[in-house]
Amino acid sequence: MLLYEPRVAFYTQNAEKKQSINAHNVSIIRNVYRLILTDIATAFKKSWKLGEEVT
Repeated sequence: MLLYEPRVAFYTQNAEKKQSINAHNVSIIRNVYRLILTDIATAFKKSWKLGEEVT
């Protein structure tokens, strides 16, 4: 016997729309961070190689 009545969230009709907007925003943010991190990694590798050549 159920002591409570299961409820459906009131926003389920908009879930697909919200998810598609969020997925789009997440992909933009992911691409921006990927570019930033690859630039940082490239700069780090270059500085590391310069340090090896000096010593």
